[in-house]
Amino acid sequence: MSFVILRKKDEHFKTYDDQPFDFNRSVVNVYDDMVKRSIPFYDEVTRLSVELLNHYCPKNAKITNLGCATAHLEQELLKLKSSENYQIESYDLSALMIEKAKEKLGSSAQVKFHEANMFDVDYKNLSAIVCNYTLQFTDIKLRQPFIKKLYAGLNPRGILIFSEKTFLPSKTINEEFFYHNLKRRNGYSEDEITNKKKALEGVLRPLTFEENLKLLKDASFKDVSIPFKWHNFTTFLAVKDE
Repeated sequence: MSFVILRKKDEHFKTYDDQPFDFNRSVVNVYDDMVKRSIPFYDEVTRLSVELLNHYCPKNAKITNLGCATAHLEQELLKLKSSENYQIESYDLSALMIEKAKEKLGSSAQVKFHEANMFDVDYKNLSAIVCNYTLQFTDIKLRQPFIKKLYAGLNPRGILIFSEKTFLPSKTINEEFFYHNLKRRNGYSEDEITNKKKALEGVLRPLTFEENLKLLKDASFKDVSIPFKWHNFTTFLAVKDE
């Protein structure tokens, strides 16, 4: 299966107009470049997610992707021959993201895109749920009941793949040391780094690693592992009991 490749250089934060971060058309147009340059090992986390889905999902799996953005996960998943019977429901709150995802993915009978608030969706009989870098933009008070809702919607031995930027309480080795150095290596200027940080204040609401782990444990996930971690970015794998 061939896909459309759409990637424009992210220069969105060369200037800053004092507006909070938003998934508007300007951001959506450069989103693929933005995430690859500003989320550590973004492609590797996507590949890892696909490998976990391929390992855990049965032949006729129903998979849900929350915060699907421009369908990078769907593109990688559909490259696998083993995915030919998967049914994928992909959700995003942004109509512009859904528009871009459909443009990239083209026609696929296996993937259905939905412009929807993921908190309002009814989840049932799912083999897997992916929620990568999505909950961090939501109201913290809504996260615990939501994770419980996801747990209830999974089949026995179903999986939740859950990636987040986490908050570091350390005053010694903090975000600026590792994360901002990564952005510099990836070509962002000091102004771009500062401007984006300002725009994300109050919009991005990260929890600590321990708080995210507690969300999963309190939702009744007992089998939780960490397949990926880079400084303050973590991917959790949670498996529902039999």
